Parts: sequence; structure tokens; C-alpha cells
Amino acid sequence: MEIEILPGLEAVRRRPQLYVGELKRKDLFDDLILESLCHAIDEAVDSNCHTISIQLEPTGAIFVQYDASISLEIHPKSGKRFADVLLTEISACHNLKKRIEIGSEYCQYGLAVLNTLCYEFQVKTVWRGQCGSQFYAEGKKDKDFVISPSDSADNTIFRFFFDEQLLGHHEVHLNNLQMKMEKLEQAMGSQLHITCSSGVPT
Repeated sequence: MEIEILPGLEAVRRRPQLYVGELKRKDLFDDLILESLCHAIDEAVDSNCHTISIQLEPTGAIFVQYDASISLEIHPKSGKRFADVLLTEISACHNLKKRIEIGSEYCQYGLAVLNTLCYEFQVKTVWRGQCGSQFYAEGKKDKDFVISPSDSADNTIFRFFFDEQLLGHHEVHLNNLQMKMEKLEQAMGSQLHITCSSGVPT
């Protein structure tokens, strides 16, 4: 019998329950949305992030925006941009946190796992006058980050769709998600404001 060794992201798609637990539990998708905020929370602790907006689109997409950037520098070990490392290497967002305690408390699955469990994941971040955008399908990209000049303030936008072929039909419970956001706001004090709503983002 041959033993098949799967690359990290492929292993997530083959055995998602090993990474996120029971797939049929009621609040799985609420927790996955919370996972998308782990970098924002890390920045909020250092007072670099003050507002987070989460919107559930009628198309089924999740739209997350916050006023902090993800670095577009080249990571010295991987040769990839830092933002790409966070979204494609398992546990990278936990291990590369400025604050390890944030990684332990608010980074249960990781951005790479979230990305891989989505059939589509888009990211755009403005960092130090540069705008970097990337498109992933099932955790994989077809080209490198597109970089262009920008005069916008630092910010990051995620827009993603959960993969129902992997996770089954999902339902996000807005009231439950809002309660989780309120608890997070309280834990962070007055330095972070989070809004959560359904509808099309403006």
C-alpha cells in the first residue's frame, strides 16, 4: 500500500473536519467569519486598527473590511509577499503575530485554512502607498499579487464564499455573529469598533 503525502492545503480540502471540527455544528460558519479578523485584531492591540465592518451579501459572499493593512513586503524565508504567506501557509497567521497571545486566543484555525475552505477568496490591501490585490480559488492563486500605486489610507478588504461542496449548505446566524463581535469589542475596550450586517456593501 502506498502512502500518499498531501501538501498542506490539499490536506485541508481532503479532511476539513480535522482542521475545523464537526462540519455540521450550528456555529461553524460564524466562527470561520471570526477567523477572518485575526490579523485585524493583532493590529488593533497595537492601535493600528480601529474599525471593522462585516457584511453578508445576498450572493452568499462574506465582505470584511478594516482600517489596517497587511504587509506587501517579501517574506525572507518563502520569497512570497507577507500577505500571501498569511493566506496560504497553515498556521502562518498564528506564528507571525506581533502578539503571540492574540494568535492563541483569536486564531483557532488560521487564515490559510479559511482561504482553502472557500471556493473563492479575494483580498485587497493598501500598504504604504501600494495597493495589492489577489484572487484565490480553493486556496490556490493563478498569479502573483497585482501591485499598483494608491493614495488611499491603509486598509484591507476580504471577500469570500464558503465552499458548499466541502462544508455542505451553510447558514450564517447574524444574531449569534453580532453577539460574538460585541464580546470581542468588549475584550478590546474602546479602541475597536465592529459593525456586522446583512446586505450589499457600499
